[in-house]
Amino acid sequence: MSVGVRVVRGPDWNYGDKDGGEGHVGSIIAVSQDNSCDVVWDNGREMKCNIGKGGKRDLRVVDNAPAGVKHLGVQCDECKQRTVIGTRWKCSECHDYDLCTICYYGDKHNLSHQFLRINKQSSKPIKLPKRATSQRMRALGIFPGAVVLRGKDWSYGTQDGGQGSEGKVTEIRNYGGDTGARNAVKVKWKNGEINVYKLGAGGKVDLKFMEPGVGTDYYRDHLDIPDSVDVPTKQTDSSARITRETSTFEGNESSTEEAETSSVDTVLHVGDRVCVFIPAEDLKQVQRGRGGWSMRMTECIGRIGKVKNIESDEIIEVEYDGNTWQFYQGALRKVYDIKPGDTVKILSEPKTVELLQKGHGGWEDAMIKGSINDLLSIFFFTHAYYTYKQTA
Repeated sequence: MSVGVRVVRGPDWNYGDKDGGEGHVGSIIAVSQDNSCDVVWDNGREMKCNIGKGGKRDLRVVDNAPAGVKHLGVQCDECKQRTVIGTRWKCSECHDYDLCTICYYGDKHNLSHQFLRINKQSSKPIKLPKRATSQRMRALGIFPGAVVLRGKDWSYGTQDGGQGSEGKVTEIRNYGGDTGARNAVKVKWKNGEINVYKLGAGGKVDLKFMEPGVGTDYYRDHLDIPDSVDVPTKQTDSSARITRETSTFEGNESSTEEAETSSVDTVLHVGDRVCVFIPAEDLKQVQRGRGGWSMRMTECIGRIGKVKNIESDEIIEVEYDGNTWQFYQGALRKVYDIKPGDTVKILSEPKTVELLQKGHGGWEDAMIKGSINDLLSIFFFTHAYYTYKQTA
């Protein structure tokens, strides 16, 4: 773990919304010998987090490019960047095919192909779940569009127009001669001044946001979970296990718990109610070689079916309207029985919620407001039908 790395909350996060909420990003500004580190979140809050101390892992690495990580001699086969900066994502199904972080998060290449994550040039590759069936998250913080104020390391006088003056981030930049990348931002202030400021470069954070900007989407369960030892961390393969959400838009609240550790039974059994939750194009990709594909299967998306048989760990037979289809397990979500008064959380991906709401209460853009990052009590079943039930 190095100074400058951009992080989000990890599996052992237990600090409420001090980071701003699930998906909000921060920068590591110092690393201690006791396996902890200091993080400045983009909302301006500074705190100490565990990266192995006491066995706790509070963080996930969303981007290590600001720390200067490079893979010499490795080119991104999508954007053609001659040296991959930051994490290297290597396709395990294609010969000599690599992506940089931006392209991997941007869903370049075949989403049904399995990738290996290589944190830095000397790291052992870590096998990852397939993106087609993995949970996507949205990064929030100091990104283009964010409204910012001077932060903890501000040292530029009245360049911004004075204390309390606002500016808007226009782009992510590399900071001067610093060895890192994506470690600074360009800001236009209301007084017309335009300058570049540190965002993790040299362990400095010059700004904090007043209103966050929207960054790239990322795959939470594909991220490195740092601890005190530079060894591979355990990953959850979403093709074999479903993880339980606990707070974000595309995410969780205080942690992501694997199905085995949750009191909510996420294992599929004969007789369970399930729904197909991924879009048609993704479903078509993941069905190849796993139950086959028919255009009529798209009619099942967003609808509730019943598990008739479990053919294997990957193939589940589901009945819809008297017809039985074989679906890839990773394309299904278990539908739980909920009742008035239960505490639930709306699924975190807006497009998925919109898809599932068809025929079950409908969809309005206003439904996003007040549901993201919130725990809700059920009053009406129509708008909460496909939520994941939470446990205390």
